Amino acid sequence: MKYVLFLGFVVLCVFGGTFARAQGTAGTDGLNLQVSPPAPAPNSQVHFTLTNYSIDLPTSDIRWLVNGKQVSRGAGFASFTTQTGVPGSVLTVSVIVTTKDGQTLSKEITLRPSLLDLVWQADSAVPPLYRGKALPTTKNLVKFVAIPHFIQNGVEINPAKLVYQWSLEFDPSPTGSGLGKNTFSTKIVDLIGETRVGVKVSTLDGSIAASKNMAVSPNSPLASIVRVDDLEGPDLAHPLSGNYKLTNPEITLRAFGYYFPKSHIVNPGLKYSFAVNGKPAITTDSTPELLTLRQENNVSGQAALSVSINDAFDNLISAVRGLNITFGSGTLE
Repeated sequence: MKYVLFLGFVVLCVFGGTFARAQGTAGTDGLNLQVSPPAPAPNSQVHFTLTNYSIDLPTSDIRWLVNGKQVSRGAGFASFTTQTGVPGSVLTVSVIVTTKDGQTLSKEITLRPSLLDLVWQADSAVPPLYRGKALPTTKNLVKFVAIPHFIQNGVEINPAKLVYQWSLEFDPSPTGSGLGKNTFSTKIVDLIGETRVGVKVSTLDGSIAASKNMAVSPNSPLASIVRVDDLEGPDLAHPLSGNYKLTNPEITLRAFGYYFPKSHIVNPGLKYSFAVNGKPAITTDSTPELLTLRQENNVSGQAALSVSINDAFDNLISAVRGLNITFGSGTLE
């Protein structure tokens, strides 16, 4: 299933960062069993390392059992690697240590590998029929959606019946967390760096859980200039850049902004400013994003055309695009 088609999002990672809940017997013998990676994905390798500073592990008899079946044994066998099963399966790993003096220590961990997708959508504006992803910029609202696939007794659990614990910059967000709260929104406030969001999803009894972290970096708004055809409208597939030769007596150009926060477009709105050779070009108040150029007879030359799109009340929300126009029989130097 492609979530980009269903949700309008891009799934950044399917398995990476998924946490298979581990249940272990703490005990008082100092036997410690570490799992690596701490978030093993379904159908992936998982490595176990045994440590204890009160006994001599290299001379101890160590037995490893998977789901009750012994799969490895030997003196000093303090590490073990196996593979997790399909989503919803149960993997119980036990280790039994017998020291030279007959002391027996044991440890058990149960893994329930589950899938958790974490996707995001920026509240950014893009032109109609834009095929790319709307990227986040500074002052932009970004919505994160957790999509768990928890299977219990062969049935996938309803995501609305799971508990979601969100964090922002590693700090818990109690107001955004709770039963069925699979979405979390935050605004990007920095010009550089990353905004880090994490989520832990679990069943009500905590028997199955998974976690995922994600970092989103701000991009810069972009501006483009395209030709406007009288019949077909703006030619969004061929934005103008570099050098453009004006072959018709008249041409209408339109400026488009990419990744500007939608909230800034609606209120107070964006300002479009065209310039030719550094001097403001005349546009109408009703359609400031449109500029019409006309060639005069027997006149040739070149001109530098630019457009600036910005929020009049926020200098951080801005973009500029420029190109060189050749008209008549003139050539670019």
